[in-house]
Amino acid sequence: MTKITVDVKGVTLEPHWYAPDDVTTKVDRFGKRGGYRVHPSGDGHNMSGNAVFYQSLEDVAQHLIASPDWGLRFNTPTGAANIFYDNIIIDGKPC
Repeated sequence: MTKITVDVKGVTLEPHWYAPDDVTTKVDRFGKRGGYRVHPSGDGHNMSGNAVFYQSLEDVAQHLIASPDWGLRFNTPTGAANIFYDNIIIDGKPC
């Protein structure tokens, strides 16, 4: 099983999962809703319509390795999930 984390100020964060049946979650560029959401960098990076949902961390890992300028939303201890682009660790190795 693939493990993806990011360390921020000594705190290890885990990827955020969006429930597929939560209609308040905005759809991605393919009209999908739910799963782990990756985002491109640059203009519009935070827009859900530019993002892509994946159902497995294995698929997320493949995407991040193939597109290193993309980021992933992680749970934060202070509230809403945030997008991180740097210092992402996949199975113990920097991405």
